[in-house]
Amino acid sequence: MNESHAGKEPGRPGRPGKAWLVVGAALLLLAALAFLPREKKAGKTKRPVVVEKDPSYAIPSQRRSYFKLESNGSLELRDGLPFRGEGLYDLERAIVPRRTAVIVMDPWVDTPSGELNAEHGRIADHRLLPLVRQALSLEHPVLVLTNRPSPDKSHPSVHPGLAELAEEGALRILYHDDFDDDAFAVLLRGERIDTLIYTGFASNMCVIGRRTGMIPMIHHGFRMFFVPEASAAIEWEENGDDNATHEATTRIISQWIAEILRFEDFMKIRLSDE
Repeated sequence: MNESHAGKEPGRPGRPGKAWLVVGAALLLLAALAFLPREKKAGKTKRPVVVEKDPSYAIPSQRRSYFKLESNGSLELRDGLPFRGEGLYDLERAIVPRRTAVIVMDPWVDTPSGELNAEHGRIADHRLLPLVRQALSLEHPVLVLTNRPSPDKSHPSVHPGLAELAEEGALRILYHDDFDDDAFAVLLRGERIDTLIYTGFASNMCVIGRRTGMIPMIHHGFRMFFVPEASAAIEWEENGDDNATHEATTRIISQWIAEILRFEDFMKIRLSDE
């Protein structure tokens, strides 16, 4: 009999040695440790994400209402229902310039009416153009909406001061035949704009009634403001010089379309350095 087989029973395989048992146990321990949760290394914490806020300013506004309003402009309720409290309510709103476009509607200076050119030109010189320059200083995007120029010059042209700012790239001129209300809303939202401040001519026609005007855009969910001093209506001769049509239009706008911003309040705004 060979010495290497001494002491082994015939036909029974040999038992594994102790070394193999130790190796197997170590491998099982390593596998178990791999599934244990790892502790975070001391001193290394995840930095919080800092979201910078766009600068804003506060400005007084006014809204006319048949029903009583709260100080924040919402309906005041009595027994769960609104109640009569008609009046012009003074509010205060926060406006983020980069999300608020100033819309200048049809600022024409050479229409077939000499009376309109004179009246609208005066307002454009002394109210509209200063307001636009103030808006640009506050970093509002400014959009001028008008007719596309025609070779025969049958379409009126915009105020020269606004045309000059457009040539400098300070504001943009958009043409009515390029947009309906849906396309205009898509453009605005694509630029993160959710608030509109309307100015321009005429308040009782193009400002409220164009496809890019106030009534269509409020139905698209934009927050709306109107500056009546930087606008005017097409007045009836029978009204004389009292601007009755513009005042009536402003009352209607303030009741359901937009809140009113006063020209003098807007011109006082200064953004802080914070």
